[in-house]
Amino acid sequence: MKALVFKGPATVAVEDVEAPRPGGPRDAVVRVRLSAICGSDLHVYNDHVPGLYSGMPMGHEYMGEVVTVGADVTSVRPGDDVVGSFTLACGGCAHCAAGRFNHCTSGRGYGFGPLFGDCGGTQAELVLVPDADVNLLGRPAGVSDEDALLVGDIMSTAWYACRRGRVVDGDLVLTIGAGPVGVLCAMAARAQGARRIVLADTVPDRLDRAREITGAETVLVGEEGAAAAFRAIAPSGADVVIESAGLPAALLDALTCVRDGGTVSVIGVHGEESMRMPSGDMFRRGVDLQMCGPANVQGVWREVMAAVAAGTLSPSAVISHRLRLEEAPHGYELFAARKAMKIVLDIA
Repeated sequence: MKALVFKGPATVAVEDVEAPRPGGPRDAVVRVRLSAICGSDLHVYNDHVPGLYSGMPMGHEYMGEVVTVGADVTSVRPGDDVVGSFTLACGGCAHCAAGRFNHCTSGRGYGFGPLFGDCGGTQAELVLVPDADVNLLGRPAGVSDEDALLVGDIMSTAWYACRRGRVVDGDLVLTIGAGPVGVLCAMAARAQGARRIVLADTVPDRLDRAREITGAETVLVGEEGAAAAFRAIAPSGADVVIESAGLPAALLDALTCVRDGGTVSVIGVHGEESMRMPSGDMFRRGVDLQMCGPANVQGVWREVMAAVAAGTLSPSAVISHRLRLEEAPHGYELFAARKAMKIVLDIA
């Protein structure tokens, strides 16, 4: 089968690889119709993940049609249209039983090599899905392929970030970072009742598109950081700040922008070993810091899919480019250069 594979730093290629086969009674194989390029994929593309090797399949977002299922799979059958979670949970450990699928004791993930279980990638014609009853969700009638695709990662990630931030009716919500996840955080915050939403970013074009998609206010961040720019329009601070940029400076800005007693929800990926934080100020002001970690997709995706089916959420609005699998190397170049918001790959 054809798949996009890692070849070295900033180098990917479409090659023939061995097709997956079900390995056990709880497995399924899905023929991928759509995949996508995610900001997290750039960590692999730029060779920033330990253990990567040439020929490793890329990607972790996908939707498609079930081809085969193991004898114990009950929730899907061949011919079903499904979306897959970007992380894989077993469904049987204590964390999964409590609904904390993102903390599964045997959790793995697609497209990140040996460090995350070496499960292959989803920018490919076929994908093997372990524990399919947990890691696949049927696509309801009336939900487009593109909207369903984004429920398996970034729409559910955004929804989870807002839930961790405890967004409620009437809140003022600031999202730092206007990439795809940040924009969908704004969309999710509105759906969860926020009365006022502000998006902050350093790139004017991203803010223009974010404002067009969400109708939210936007703040252009200069050298002084997001805090000064945001406080100029909201002196009392935000009830909830969602940090989706994954940068130490953005996290420090978030802690400054939140009101006393407010919540900072961190969904941006942080890889630094340590950083200096204003712990005394956070204690005095009663700031609630929620580090989301990998999103609990399986814990929220039914709620998210229902909102998409009802028309409350339209995640496909963030898609800026649609490319064929053969064009994926160019897609990575565009995404790495920040010339695209969200790229969907047509695999079929």
